[in-house]
Amino acid sequence: MLMPVREITASNFGIKSSFASEKNPTPSQAESMLEHDLLTLLEWDSRVEKYVTQPFTVNWMDAAGVFRTYTPDVLVAYHSLARGHDKNLMPTVFEVKPLANLRRDWIILKPKYQAAIAALRPIGIRFKIVTERHIQTTLLENARFLLAYKTMRYINASPREHEMQIEIRQALLRMKTTTPKNLLDELSDSDEKKILYIPWIWWLMNAGLIRADLTKRLTMASSIWTIDTEKSIPIR
Repeated sequence: MLMPVREITASNFGIKSSFASEKNPTPSQAESMLEHDLLTLLEWDSRVEKYVTQPFTVNWMDAAGVFRTYTPDVLVAYHSLARGHDKNLMPTVFEVKPLANLRRDWIILKPKYQAAIAALRPIGIRFKIVTERHIQTTLLENARFLLAYKTMRYINASPREHEMQIEIRQALLRMKTTTPKNLLDELSDSDEKKILYIPWIWWLMNAGLIRADLTKRLTMASSIWTIDTEKSIPIR
């Protein structure tokens, strides 16, 4: 049986923190820095529609017949368009655990995880355990960097800044695959103007219009490409 949870319990490991989100109406509460890092990835991931921490409690009975409760860490919902491209993107509960804790406490943790799977599977929710090996990766470093260019400052772009975005997209469409450095060289000979273009390259990457292999460290020498076509952004 699932019961809603409103309060965050004291963390047994790490430091609790508040995580501001554009995807949720109120800040999310992370019970550890590892969970905070997962929320960073979820906030950056354009496939994620919304997420909630400590979403509900699972009531279950152990082998001795004792009633127990289990509260998962994070429940994630994905956009319908993303689900259309990837059928595995069903609503997912993520349980966040340091690998050492998972190994040490597995005998204790396994029954409640099994109870969670049994409760969630019939209602179409996937259960997934994640550790620092899944979370604290190069992708996380890139997500932290790119999220700095996903603030209201960039959402509220000026008319000239919107023009700069179009210029970037047109240049990249001409070049097909290039690097941020070479793209800037194509856009201008002026170092001062190049500096003005840089944030909008990262903004367009956040928007999904510019792509890169973000499992590798993002630099000015990284390979980048566009999803634009001549229909979406005519070449000048």
